[in-house]
Parts: sequence; structure tokens; C-alpha cells
Amino acid sequence: MSHVYTKKVEEIYHEHISGGNTHEYWKMVMEGYEESNTLSSRDNYKYREYVKPGQKMYKITETTEVDIIINKDNINTFTHAHMPDGEYYIKVWMDNVDLGSSSHAYSSLGTLSGVMLDEMYITVKGSMYDD
Repeated sequence: MSHVYTKKVEEIYHEHISGGNTHEYWKMVMEGYEESNTLSSRDNYKYREYVKPGQKMYKITETTEVDIIINKDNINTFTHAHMPDGEYYIKVWMDNVDLGSSSHAYSSLGTLSGVMLDEMYITVKGSMYDD
């Protein structure tokens, strides 16, 4: 099995002036913005939070690409001793992964949906007793 890991870090921009070009991610966590569902604070009480100079927020995207190689040397494998000759359809997949019960930060991701990896037909001819 091999894997490739990449990490991309982007600073989320903001401006210090009202009505400036501040990214919606900032507005989602501050009082007085539509994005945080607190616009009434600004409208009713003239209250709005701003980003303190020097504060930073980052968008971090991590990606891991995993290659799973099954039987790379094409070694003969056996089913059970009395399996009839014939063609059989098989599937290989990753099942759902429940991260929600974890105590780590990524528990907020909940359950990751499984994914189909491969499907193929195999031919059974003879048994291990024939070798």
C-alpha cells in the first residue's frame, strides 16, 4: 500500500473597515452579520464585531491519496475445498467509517460514506487438492 499526503494552508482575508472585503468565514463566527444569523444585533443594537488587527484564520485542506494493491504478484489463492467450478462475481469496497464516536476533533465529520473500489469476475477451476 502506498499513499501521498498533501497539505494546503490558505489565510482567510479580512479588512479592518466596515463594509470591507472580509471573507464570509470570518462573518460566520462574528456577531452582527447575516452569515452568523446575528444581523439583528447590528440592526437593533448597532452592535457588530470586527477582526482585531493581527488576528488570523486559515483554511487548511489535507488530502491523503491511498493506493491499495491486492495480490500484486498474482499469486494463486484458494476458496474453499469444495467450491464448484464456475465464474463468480466479486466486489471490493471500503465500508462506512464512523468518526462521530471518536473523542478527536474530526468527530464532527460524523460518518464517512463507504466507497466501491473494484468489481470483477473470477473463474474457479479445480480445488486446492488439484495442486
